[in-house]
Amino acid sequence: MKNIYLAIGCSIYFSSPTFALDNNSITCKVLFDFNKTTFDEKKLKDCLEQSTNKKDVKNIEIIASASKGGSNLYNKKLTDKRSKALNQFISKEIPNVKIASSSLGVNEEYGRSGIVHLTAVSQNVTETPKVVETPKEEKPVEKSVEKPVENNSKEELSVKEEVNLNYNDNKFYTNFSLRVGRDYYTYDVHAPYLATGAEVGVQYQQNNWVRYELAAQGNVLTNVTGDPVLNLYTYYAAPGVYLTNSGFLIGVRGLAGAVTNENGQTGRDLGGEIRAGYEYKAFSLILDAGRTESSVRFGMNIGFKI
Repeated sequence: MKNIYLAIGCSIYFSSPTFALDNNSITCKVLFDFNKTTFDEKKLKDCLEQSTNKKDVKNIEIIASASKGGSNLYNKKLTDKRSKALNQFISKEIPNVKIASSSLGVNEEYGRSGIVHLTAVSQNVTETPKVVETPKEEKPVEKSVEKPVENNSKEELSVKEEVNLNYNDNKFYTNFSLRVGRDYYTYDVHAPYLATGAEVGVQYQQNNWVRYELAAQGNVLTNVTGDPVLNLYTYYAAPGVYLTNSGFLIGVRGLAGAVTNENGQTGRDLGGEIRAGYEYKAFSLILDAGRTESSVRFGMNIGFKI
C-alpha cells in the first residue's frame, strides 16, 4: 500500500489515469479564494481523474490552512470551514471512503491552501509523472515529485481529527472582560476614582479586517483619595467597530448609560472611547481612553472570547 499526495495550492501536478502508485507520488495545488472556502473545483476534479482510479482509493486525509492576516481565532475557524468544504467535494467525487481532517489555522508555508492525502492500492508503473502548469497560478516547482511517505493506513488515520459536519459557520463570538482604570469624575465635584468593572458583549467578524461589537459594561468607581466624595456606579451600552490585523486591533465605541452615587442619585451619562490592543487566540488585552458627560476614563481590559 503506498501514498498519493494532493496539495491544494497554486499549480496542478498530475499524470495520466494509469499513473503508478507504488513508486511515485503526485501533488495538485489549487488556491482557496481570499478569505473564502471556495476553490477551482474543476482543476481538482481533473487532477483526481487523471492521477488515479477512484476505486483504488482507500483512505483520505485533509489538511487546510490560511495566510497570515486577521486574528488567529478567526483564521482557525476559516480553515475549519475550508477543510469541511474539501471534505464535501471529495466525498462526492470519491464516495464511501474514510476521511479524516486537520485544520492548521495560519501557516506561512502553505498560505491559502490545503493538502489532500490519499492512500490507494498499488498498480503497475506505466509512465513517469509529468507537471502541467495551470493558468493564473504560481509557477510549478521542479519536475521531480515528492517522495511517498510510508503510511500504515488505518493506524495513522485513526489519530487524525474526524471532520465535524455539524460545524457552526457563523462568525459571531461572545466576549467577557474585566476592566481596571483611573476614571476622573468631572460633573460637579472633580475627583479621581479607582474604577473596576466587567462587561459582556457580542462580536461579529465581517472579514479579516472589520469587526463589530455590542457590549454591556458596569463599573464601580471607588474613592481612594480620602476626599469627602461619594463612590459612584456607571452602566453603559457600548456599540463599537474595530479594524483588525494579525491579532492587533483598534476601534471606537459609543457609551450610552447612567451614573449613580451612593445616595441613589442617578443621571444620564453619554460619551465614547477609543480602544486599542492585541489578541492571542481567545485572549485579549485592550487599553481604552474615553470621555463622557460626567467623567474622563482611562482603563485596561483583559478579555476572553468564545
